[in-house]
Amino acid sequence: MNKKIKLATLLTALFLSASVMAADWDSKAVYTAGATVTYQGKNWKAKWWTTGEIPGGTQWGPWAIESNPVPTASPTAIPTATPTTSPTAKPTATPTAIPTATPTVKPTATPTAIPTATPTVKPTATPTATPTATPTATPTPGGNTCAQVWNPDEIYRPNLGLVIRSAYGKNYQANYYSSNIEPSANSAVGGAWKALGACTGPSTPRASGPETLAEAQAHEAAAISTPYMQMIRASVATLDNKLVEQVTPGNQSNPANVKRVEGIVSQQQWNYFFPEANPGYTYTNFLRGVAKFPSFCADYSDGRNADQICRRVVAAFFAHVVQETGNHSASSPNPKWRQGLTALREGGDGKGSEAYSSGCGDVNWQKQFDGTLACGKNPDGTWISYYGRGAHQISYIFNYAPLSLAIYGDRAVLRDNPDLVASTWLNMASALYFFVTPQPPKPSVLHTLDGTWVPNATDIAGGLGNDFPTTSQIINGECMSNPIKPTAQARNNFYVEFARELNLDISKESMKCTDMKSFSGGSSAAVAIYWNKSEETADNPAPIKYQCRLTSEQSGFSALIDNQYTQCVEAKWAVKLK
Repeated sequence: MNKKIKLATLLTALFLSASVMAADWDSKAVYTAGATVTYQGKNWKAKWWTTGEIPGGTQWGPWAIESNPVPTASPTAIPTATPTTSPTAKPTATPTAIPTATPTVKPTATPTAIPTATPTVKPTATPTATPTATPTATPTPGGNTCAQVWNPDEIYRPNLGLVIRSAYGKNYQANYYSSNIEPSANSAVGGAWKALGACTGPSTPRASGPETLAEAQAHEAAAISTPYMQMIRASVATLDNKLVEQVTPGNQSNPANVKRVEGIVSQQQWNYFFPEANPGYTYTNFLRGVAKFPSFCADYSDGRNADQICRRVVAAFFAHVVQETGNHSASSPNPKWRQGLTALREGGDGKGSEAYSSGCGDVNWQKQFDGTLACGKNPDGTWISYYGRGAHQISYIFNYAPLSLAIYGDRAVLRDNPDLVASTWLNMASALYFFVTPQPPKPSVLHTLDGTWVPNATDIAGGLGNDFPTTSQIINGECMSNPIKPTAQARNNFYVEFARELNLDISKESMKCTDMKSFSGGSSAAVAIYWNKSEETADNPAPIKYQCRLTSEQSGFSALIDNQYTQCVEAKWAVKLK
């Protein structure tokens, strides 16, 4: 009895010592191949790069179980014969000729939850006595038959099995999520692809027909799983409108970013800054606009001074707002920097602005965004005019549609009721939307000012950097002239005035606004954030039918908003995914 107790105690101690070696799984952490974590009393090892994916959450996921709560004293000499999810009636008479791509160092006491790297789609009811002569649809690693051809616009997801693709007469195995990473250039250990050797014969063609709804959702999830895309999506995340409309000055339940702004700009300061404002622009509307976009004046976890950054972005926001909506009158008793927010609607009432609906009769224009009518109509049958409204004076349907999608999750709201941008808190939120949203190849104004965007050599050579003049270049390219344009100089002047009023030291900031280059495809901000139809173009010679691909060319389908991939496929290919 003593021996049994001692043995049990020893096994328990061994298990506990193994368990504490791995940290608890963190849904926000990024794990690379080989990283280990503890989740629900078990140890797990990452097979490839992953973040936010629960260990054991999916059968084909990125985590492999390493230990169980009650392991045996020593591993069994022979692993179980049936590691597949549904065991066959009888193990094969001889082992399969092809081993797993990465055999485990020690077999576990019980079958692992993750099957072999290239499992068959369905196990046979009665396995054959010897391995079949014909390979499965996905060639086995190291085989001589070329796999499905690699495509730069396809998202490769190893959680659907260790994907194998062919390029340049060789087969490659996917190590982790990747898109537009060429196998021949990334075949080293730890890269996106692992070289399996030369292959012969034609590559397996893609199956005809559209994806299933589940496949489309997995496609989208893989594309937005990169750390950079997650960071961009977080910067444009929005607060529910019902909560936004509860925001009032001094309300203790206001969101944290709103309280920070209230601590920097009071109601009294607002009244002083904008004495000539249209009554539609209120301090409450400003705070609600801030609430809608939590990234504006948010906290930072990397040591950046959130309060100082908030002063900077507010000063810059006000400077641009004054230039867009100010009186700019020399006869006013107020200096020009205090003449902002006078224009609520373009031209006072928007009359005479039919030009902003001139493209609505064009079929291609109409279908540019959602595959249906993009412009709305008045009761008399004429096109609605999408003239400038709000603090950013946004114009045209191609600005109203994505703004509507961001605010309401529906393009039709502002398509049919564009004046909401003038008559509600959207008169400020619309300007803040453009402040926090990137416009590839240009970064967002927010990320330019708070340092999240890091310019590369191309940007620096063009005079673009983390300064206020670069934000003018983002808005309308005003800093390309020499000498400086009067409007660009006015923006600089306004920024200086607001910085002083908000106790922001900008003495070390560059205010150079001449000879800048425009943002180009070589910029570090030239990222693909839109879904568009995968069709043959110069940069996409092998399109995939019934799919959409990520591009930097603006479309009505944003990868920054959930479920847009499916909508793109259905709209662009005229199919219904099931």
